[in-house]
Amino acid sequence: MKYLFNIGRAENTIKSYAYHLKLYFEFLEVEKIDYQQINLHTFSSFIGWLRSPF
Repeated sequence: MKYLFNIGRAENTIKSYAYHLKLYFEFLEVEKIDYQQINLHTFSSFIGWLRSPF
């Protein structure tokens, strides 16, 4: 996040990135996946998870 701030990204962009990063780690926790063990399938599952209603 600090990188985005340092290169002059808009505040709303940084907030949006932070929010989605939070959701990503929430997904990993729910699915019991270590963040160091992700692959393309895991990432595509996350995209599907984002699209599904809560």
